[in-house]
Amino acid sequence: MTANVDVIINKMPELETVLELSQIDFATLTEISPKNSRFQLTEDSISPTGYKIFSNLSIPNCRRGVAVLASIEFQVRNISVPNSYLPWVEATWVSLSLPNEMFVLSSIYKSPSSPCQLSSQRAIAEMMQFILCNFPKATLLMTGDFNLPSVFWIDGQGMTRSNPEQNPLIQVLADNFLYQTITVPTRMCPGQNPSTLDLVITNDPEKVIRTQTLSPIGSSDHMPVLSSIQLNSKPSKYTKQPFTNYKMMAEERIDANLETHISNDVEASWLILKNTLLESQANHTSVTWKKIPKTLLFLTLRIKNLCNRKKKLWEKFVKQKTTTVYEKYKITSNLLRKETRKLTVYYEEHLAKNVKENPKLFWKHISLRKLGRHSVPDQENNSSVSSCASEKANLLNQQVASVFSKDDLQSTLPPAEQAHTPIPMLHSPITLEEVTKQLKELDANKSTGHDGLTPRLLKELSPAISVPLAKLFNLSLTQGKLQRD
Repeated sequence: MTANVDVIINKMPELETVLELSQIDFATLTEISPKNSRFQLTEDSISPTGYKIFSNLSIPNCRRGVAVLASIEFQVRNISVPNSYLPWVEATWVSLSLPNEMFVLSSIYKSPSSPCQLSSQRAIAEMMQFILCNFPKATLLMTGDFNLPSVFWIDGQGMTRSNPEQNPLIQVLADNFLYQTITVPTRMCPGQNPSTLDLVITNDPEKVIRTQTLSPIGSSDHMPVLSSIQLNSKPSKYTKQPFTNYKMMAEERIDANLETHISNDVEASWLILKNTLLESQANHTSVTWKKIPKTLLFLTLRIKNLCNRKKKLWEKFVKQKTTTVYEKYKITSNLLRKETRKLTVYYEEHLAKNVKENPKLFWKHISLRKLGRHSVPDQENNSSVSSCASEKANLLNQQVASVFSKDDLQSTLPPAEQAHTPIPMLHSPITLEEVTKQLKELDANKSTGHDGLTPRLLKELSPAISVPLAKLFNLSLTQGKLQRD
């Protein structure tokens, strides 16, 4: 999907609803930032649940902002493409690698208020040539708001009333056999002529199975364009879920085998204990396929009905172009925006109130919203700007080192006073009850330690391993030795 959202920050709930209901894997967005704002948007603040975001918000000359949203099921990486006409032309490029094929996807925005439209078109043409030269075997999908109202499209090629050779963008499409798939207007509002501003350009039109327009998001006058792309392979909607049957492990009575292997060697006894537990866990662990859960758990039937009603009213307005239908559409659109915002706030308040009872659900919600790329922005060095990673690291290192005082390292340090404890440490044996209590109080949700044993494994098998662990701890105290793990 490609859409001009015209400031994304106040349309996030409705955008997430559209992404969920339409089952969209990739979305390219333009004009995500407000025109005149004192605050700089960040990727974390506009990242929809369940999507990784790639944007140009960290670039110093970012004016309106563009972004590419990719579902967490896909492995996507950012591509650095030179842009000669910032900030009037903004672009973000990513690549998607699949078995036996590669896709290059972009979100491009050309400002209609650019002081030189010819330079803007030339900058986009140069970026396309760069991608065509460096990714000759990839399938290209160049999308965005190109703002070319004077260009009309016939059989995928652009035409103008003037000489087409004077338009560098149209010329690069013709020279490289690129195809523009949008044939209907993408911007429409009462009192103005419809125009095709949002485009989808590809070098393999057979991959684009179907293209359709959706109703605008929020108060935007641009219609999102939904394109169905044919992929040779697609990530599964199911994920592997391991399951360990701890009940059967406890019934095997492995405690009898463990006690017989506790010897005077602490290291050898610990290795036998650990390997026995890990082997038993592997024998009783099976892998099941679990369907990936929905990202929007608060999506209700009322929201779905409002989305369908909004879609039908917009389609009716496109056909009839009457003010009465448009007013009904605006009422439904405002109601949908209000309901999605209210449900989002209610859902997040519910997560915050129950964070102690269900912390995993809370942190899962947070982690799904923090899938953006966290990179160090370009650093200013006197009158220049450093974008190289090594240069930025050196500048930050110099800044940190400058705040520390420099001491004379040649001088000798005063000798430390030695503390003497006249009372010797008494040997207090560790009891079986103490070991059992500590095992039962373990948090089963914690991660695995360096030894490979999960806290849940130790907690579930506490009756079976308490005796050998108590013997091993006392043996370690008596000999004054610790195992390597």
